[in-house]
Formats: sequence, C-alpha cells, structure tokens
Amino acid sequence: MHQKIQEVPGLPINDYYVFDKVKNELVDTNNVFNLTKREQHIFDLIRDGLSSNEIADKLNLSRHTVDTHRKNILKRTNTKNFFALQMKFNSVNESMTSLAR
Repeated sequence: MHQKIQEVPGLPINDYYVFDKVKNELVDTNNVFNLTKREQHIFDLIRDGLSSNEIADKLNLSRHTVDTHRKNILKRTNTKNFFALQMKFNSVNESMTSLAR
C-alpha cells in the first residue's frame, strides 16, 4: 500500500522515504541489507573498486579484519560473491525507488 504523506519543508520535492508500517520506522534505502556502519563503509569502498589491501590502508585496519568484514557482508546478504551482491543491491535499489514513486 502506498500513501503520500505531507511534504517536509526544506526537502526537495523529488525526495522520498520508505516507511515500514510493521516496524513503525523509516527504512534506510541506502542500507537495505541492515549492515553495520563499518560493513556499509567497506561495502561502499568495494563498490568504488578498492581492494582489501587498499581498504585496510585507508581505514587503518589489518587485511585480516577487512577480509572478516567482507565475509560477514556476504553472509548477512546471503550472497556468494561481491558481483552477485552488487547485482542484488542494484535490483533492491531499483525496486525501492519504483515503490516510492
């Protein structure tokens, strides 16, 4: 069910939010897989094309820590590799965008 809510002053007209009525909260469309902040940051860096070594250097972490986060991201999103995860992310993101319109 879609329902247009009153516009919020100061936000662009084409801005949108997705509200989960069951949980009674706004859905963060940028974090549809409920990743931790660190996992989301690492996922964003992977999407930017950085390797585990580059991410480790950038975030002052060990390569082992980055690899552990990568494994946790795949497990949490129920995907086998980051290519499949990117495909899933694109699909979910397109669905969320079309629902909001």
